Amino acid sequence: MNQFNWKHYIFIGIAFVVVPIKTYTSIYLKETYNESWIPLIIASLILCLYVYFSMRIFKKNNCYDISKIYHIALGNFFGKAFLVLLLLTILLSLTETAAVLTSLLHTNLLIETPIWYGLIFILGTGLLVGGKGTKSVILTIMVSVIIIAFFGINLSILTFKYKDFSRLLPVFQRSFGDYTISTLRFLGGLSYYVLSFIYLDRIHVKDKINRGVIISLIFVIQLIVVSVAGMIATFESSRLTNMTYPSLFQTQLIEDNNLLGVGEIFVILQIMLGWIVRYVVIFKAIIILLEQLKWDRPYIKYIITGIAYVFAYIANYNLFQFRKILDMCNFIVLINILLIPGTIYVIFHFRNKKNKQQLV
Repeated sequence: MNQFNWKHYIFIGIAFVVVPIKTYTSIYLKETYNESWIPLIIASLILCLYVYFSMRIFKKNNCYDISKIYHIALGNFFGKAFLVLLLLTILLSLTETAAVLTSLLHTNLLIETPIWYGLIFILGTGLLVGGKGTKSVILTIMVSVIIIAFFGINLSILTFKYKDFSRLLPVFQRSFGDYTISTLRFLGGLSYYVLSFIYLDRIHVKDKINRGVIISLIFVIQLIVVSVAGMIATFESSRLTNMTYPSLFQTQLIEDNNLLGVGEIFVILQIMLGWIVRYVVIFKAIIILLEQLKWDRPYIKYIITGIAYVFAYIANYNLFQFRKILDMCNFIVLINILLIPGTIYVIFHFRNKKNKQQLV
């Protein structure tokens, strides 16, 4: 079993994008503060339009192989060059995933545990699952996403009484430039969803792909919008921007029968599962892309893991610098995973259409 179906794609799309904005929300609020839910909705609508037109291009040309699309659009040399750029950006996302989870655990829970030690277990888990066949990957993704959704619903219910939605107001008090930067930053965070396109070629029955895309997009967008709005409603936005991982502070407010911290188990498991499953889907995406390029080798997964380990360890050296790196990653991803591939899809559509007309 080396293929997926459209139902599997729902879980894959969710796994790529659901945790980053939820985990380090404060990075996205720097310009628009309590109004940040507005640029988030705008960015979500832009992503929906992007996905819609991309899927139309894939379907009209009956081609879902990213490597083939790049080569038809740009030729052999430039196609490979831009695929290498895409691979490097995905590798950056893989490193970011490992670094964030290690930083979160080391900063808040396992302070005395060295970073290098935590990375061994996180990357080891990713290598064990992501390096296996498709069946183990999809089972891990499905079970993890279901648990994440269950914990997310419970946390929303438990934290509801601590939220004051008047904190979301007033609106439209910021400048157009602030809204633009905030929208682009959110769009960068949401752009990780586009990496799920790499899995499209592995779906054996493509008639119902759009159904899986629509369901996963709706789930992701509503979950992130509710999470960000809930976070702003829980804390003052000026205070929230100074928290590196605010979701952990939010759950510390929960009190049941005079027992504080009862919500922490939910958020710890949710975040850990979310980042681990994200590592797995990104790791597998790299393997699939290397297979399409015919660059896959038995030892390549160990090289990828080694690179991710080294750079994740370096990134964790200073927490304040790490926050700046995470912010920069949003704009790098926006360019290399959303804008450049989107342009290539359009070029591919017209070049492929021209080639078909010449054949006729």
